[in-house]
Amino acid sequence: MTKDSFDKFIEEIPRNIHCNTKSYLSSNMAIFFPEEFLIEMKIKTIDYHFVIFHTTPPTIKVGGIPVQFKKGSFVSIEPGVYVEVCPIDSIGKVKFTSISIKKEFFNKIASEIVDVDKIKFDNKGKAYSHQILDLINLWINEISVFGKTCPLMLESIEVSIVIQLLRDALPKKLTNGRIKLTDNDYIGKSIEYMNEYYNSNISIDEICKNIYISSCHFQRIFKKHMNQTPYNYLMEIRVNRAKEKLLEEKIPIEEIARLCGFVSATHFSAVFKRMEGISPSAFRKLI
Repeated sequence: MTKDSFDKFIEEIPRNIHCNTKSYLSSNMAIFFPEEFLIEMKIKTIDYHFVIFHTTPPTIKVGGIPVQFKKGSFVSIEPGVYVEVCPIDSIGKVKFTSISIKKEFFNKIASEIVDVDKIKFDNKGKAYSHQILDLINLWINEISVFGKTCPLMLESIEVSIVIQLLRDALPKKLTNGRIKLTDNDYIGKSIEYMNEYYNSNISIDEICKNIYISSCHFQRIFKKHMNQTPYNYLMEIRVNRAKEKLLEEKIPIEEIARLCGFVSATHFSAVFKRMEGISPSAFRKLI
């Protein structure tokens, strides 16, 4: 972590609490998974701050106004706002996610979607979407597995996180009409990728990494909109390309299997027969 990233925010957290907190940091973003709240500590946010509550927290003062958030909600806090967790006699299991995003980076992305001067969160607590959890997991996986060796991939996920947070936090009238990433956008990008790289040994996870979406969410929306799994759709593309090549008698079936991305001629024959009802050699004779 560079000196100018999130040092000031972390320095305000007692050392014993921060040592027990899972932390993931990049130059633009920091995500924490604390095990306890900072009771009666007034902290001023320097950057944009978002807290996702997986359990019901104590009453929290945001900008001096006490708010009781619920499990399944999240709070959005602009830079310069004071936050304080009110005292409570006893508290059960704590589970929440804290996200800090550098002000300059957040405003740069936000300016493509909404007038930055109009960003004002109501701090009443809103329901967070499953998309933001998927993106957080994708970002953490990138940090954990690859570190900062691929900054373009890391920043692409961070851009998606900022956009999704804005969608979840702001009224739709402020975020509609500019950039809009929908389920159909992701599905369209995945289909483009499949059509371009069907002849290589691509996987669903690889497709997801290239379109910046979690595998779990992608497979869910793809099946919902396309009425089949991404894997079956990829097999359809390969079989259709194979049918074109079977018209050329000089190309051996083993070679067609390789050219169309199948792991072997046996795999090709099994998939082809399952989808077309006949073997590749029988199809070639038929036509």
